[in-house]
Amino acid sequence: MSIFNITKQSRIVILIMAILVLAGLGIAKNYYGNINKSEDPRIVDAKKMYGRYNQLAMEGSAEEVLQLLDSIETIYAQYDYYRHSFETGVLYNNRAAIYLTEGLQCKHDSILKKSMFKLAKENAIRSIEIYQGWMDAEGCLSEQELQKCVSSAFSQESLKANEKQHGMIVKKRIKDVLTAQYETKRRLSVAYTNLGIIQRHTNEPEKAIECYTKAIDLWDRNHSAKNNLNMILGRPAVKQSMLQRIFPPKKEEKRG
Repeated sequence: MSIFNITKQSRIVILIMAILVLAGLGIAKNYYGNINKSEDPRIVDAKKMYGRYNQLAMEGSAEEVLQLLDSIETIYAQYDYYRHSFETGVLYNNRAAIYLTEGLQCKHDSILKKSMFKLAKENAIRSIEIYQGWMDAEGCLSEQELQKCVSSAFSQESLKANEKQHGMIVKKRIKDVLTAQYETKRRLSVAYTNLGIIQRHTNEPEKAIECYTKAIDLWDRNHSAKNNLNMILGRPAVKQSMLQRIFPPKKEEKRG
């Protein structure tokens, strides 16, 4: 249909939509611009790279995902603070999940399967070590204690930021850490679940039971850990209701 055949009313609607789109783009630009200003400039490229993670994972490109995780870790590894932080724990746990998935899909190549499970195990264990170390160091700090801790690792000189931007970056980091203080318990639970699955498939049922039990202690709504434990113990699986899947429990509120 030619543009000249569009009705006057349609043209008005199109014009209004165009204005709304442009306005939306302007709002988004300002919003994300403010976020970028409060992001640690040293690792902002890593955050951008992580934006591609879900898409690559959905496409099933394990090799590309692993390369992406390596690139992200290269950035974090430059700074001692991030090298031991929960973000790096996430990287190792994601690697463990990828290698585990690849191992489970190896139906006829026992050598490759064994290699994948070995890599999965190494990354799961490293993830647990990082998560636990971070929780011991920052997991229970108050906002006031974090102010001192973060400020020492985020000096204005190291960030190459002006005073205002430095304050924004430190404030955002403290907020991120406060969120991670309760999120990382679930992350650690997932890491223990992954390790338990690996151990179950490498004929270590006692160790797998121990991992699943730890996973459930950390997060009592970890249905994967519960059902994997039930499988080893010969008990029926516990199914989530449709409502539980659609409306998962809200994140626990930070206390204190």
